[in-house]
Amino acid sequence: IITPETSVIFLAVAWTIGVGTFGASIGVGLVGGSAAIQTALKPKSYSAIFNMTLISQALIETSGLFALIISFLILTKFTI
Repeated sequence: IITPETSVIFLAVAWTIGVGTFGASIGVGLVGGSAAIQTALKPKSYSAIFNMTLISQALIETSGLFALIISFLILTKFTI
């Protein structure tokens, strides 16, 4: 049975994931675009650009994973 309280909890979980991944998606796009531009300008430095891009992408995605973990915590805390 879905009550108004559980629907608010589901809405909070959806907002948590949405807001948490919004910044990560913008960051991934900016880093990827900048890496593509720099690789086009300096093809010989592809290896260094690739390594820095990979590290940056991993750090950016942690905010999305953190939002997912927080949303699971909200869901399990208030629905049980």
